[in-house]
Amino acid sequence: MSHELRKPVRCPWCKTRLDAATDPFGDSAKPEAGDATLCIKCGKFSLFLGASELRKPTHDEMQELMRSPEVMALWIIWRSVNEDNPRR
Repeated sequence: MSHELRKPVRCPWCKTRLDAATDPFGDSAKPEAGDATLCIKCGKFSLFLGASELRKPTHDEMQELMRSPEVMALWIIWRSVNEDNPRR
């Protein structure tokens, strides 16, 4: 499911403008505070502060994300798609 963001956000890592969210696992794609997102350009994770701002995760938050099999699967898929076609 995909959700168009009311106000585009910028990736805190690469500053790419992001205007939609997609939930690859079929749940609600409308982001809420604390939800993680993967930047389609740089492949780094961020957390929503609300519906209109992202921040970099803390070290502990990143460790928690990396323990999730679903998060790791998503990141591995992103890497495999972008490995031969870097957009940086």
